[in-house]
Amino acid sequence: MGRILLILVCVAAAWQIFGTREVAAGDPRLKTGTNGVVMLSAEWCGYCDALRADLKRSGAKFRELDVESDAEGVAAWDAFGANGVPITIVGQRVVHGYDPETIKRLMTVAGHRLAKN
Repeated sequence: MGRILLILVCVAAAWQIFGTREVAAGDPRLKTGTNGVVMLSAEWCGYCDALRADLKRSGAKFRELDVESDAEGVAAWDAFGANGVPITIVGQRVVHGYDPETIKRLMTVAGHRLAKN
């Protein structure tokens, strides 16, 4: 019984510390709602090129923010404390790196009708 109580106290403390963090002003999730799609990219990034092509082929609407030349992209980069691109936001979910299967699954769950590739 004591261990269970200790675990519950630890979970409650973690929730208090991490679950109530404020969202940074530049965080794109403030504008994506439940199904918006935003891709953070850089001009030189090959994985960004591949993901951009995947998203275009899917027929999904998405916004792309360059983390080096676009003020909104720089703010988003800072909000995530990121250290690599691409970063894809689908609704309130964030995918770091090139992971087209996860992105496709999240977009489908969010209600996007994707073209068959």
